[in-house]
Amino acid sequence: MTVETYKSSSGETIREPRGKSQNHTLNEIVVLVGIPGAGKSTLATARFSTHIRINLDTLKTLKRQDDALTKALENSENVVIDNTNVTNKSRRKWIEYAKKYCVPIIAIFIDTPLEIALERNRKREFPG
Repeated sequence: MTVETYKSSSGETIREPRGKSQNHTLNEIVVLVGIPGAGKSTLATARFSTHIRINLDTLKTLKRQDDALTKALENSENVVIDNTNVTNKSRRKWIEYAKKYCVPIIAIFIDTPLEIALERNRKREFPG
């Protein structure tokens, strides 16, 4: 499967799969949404082990995060975004990447009770 890249009339870079069937996509972006301690990283490693995990805590800077995402999408790899992503603004960035690389995007909201998330965070900060 190849990807055709061209510039739109407004100067934006557009990537379109060439010869893609309706039942096959080059890759996907999965956006995990939830408060700290919700279980996003656990879900990312357990359910999306074949995806490239993009996590700001691990990558440390927004530039590294963006570079890792760009590299994965350019290599037609599946991606899971493992950040809180609780605001529309934070999710909008991933939607723009999906549009730019012509890949499907889904969001998974992890609805964890606050008490459980707080307990998980306490264990992170002060391991027993």
